Amino acid sequence: MYGSSRTSPAEPKDVAVENKQFAGLLDKIQVFNEARSAGTVKILSGGHYKAAVPAPPAMLDVALALRLKAAIDGKTLQRLGPTGSTTRDTSKEGEGWTDLPKAGSLLVGFEYNNGTWKNAPMVKALLPIFLTPAGIVSGKARGVPHKANEYKTIKAKEGYAVSGLIVNPGAERLGGFQVIFAKIGSEKPETYKSEWIGGELKEGAVTLGGDGKLGVGVFGISGADVASIGLIVAP
Repeated sequence: MYGSSRTSPAEPKDVAVENKQFAGLLDKIQVFNEARSAGTVKILSGGHYKAAVPAPPAMLDVALALRLKAAIDGKTLQRLGPTGSTTRDTSKEGEGWTDLPKAGSLLVGFEYNNGTWKNAPMVKALLPIFLTPAGIVSGKARGVPHKANEYKTIKAKEGYAVSGLIVNPGAERLGGFQVIFAKIGSEKPETYKSEWIGGELKEGAVTLGGDGKLGVGVFGISGADVASIGLIVAP
């Protein structure tokens, strides 16, 4: 009839049920994909899946820690460096320091804060990261961080530790360095290098270690800025 309004026919009941079930299936798929991304489920063959066991936190083998402690107590460690600043007078503005956990641990990385000195990049502040039988712990911060720059982290992948450093020469500040990581417990050195921390590689850069021996501590000179850095390795 002319002038009468038309309404859409009601959705059949079976179609409404199917739409609701489909929406519920999409929700389940989304939850599953989120769980898979988070690593809380594991895909098995045939399309089956099960709950995944979360990876345990990284911890240093107790027997290895005891051997490292024996090396520390027996004073058989090797100190490499320090290198970085070669002319800076730190007698008034800086001090020598050593970060070497006495219970036995491995150096596995650094937190660092970059800055500039006379328009050249440098490492403003630095603190070491150690792997212990209790897990990951941080050493003491050296230098004063630049407020405008956040701390960044360079850390060994699982099963590796610091083995060496490639350090830029610097007249007054630590101009930058690169970390050499080595596989723990490997008879033949298996190493890889990090990106550069601070400035880029310069001519005359000094390599400390990197032959597969593992770092257990770090030392250097710093005041408001880091002037130099050295590595302590186990025999």
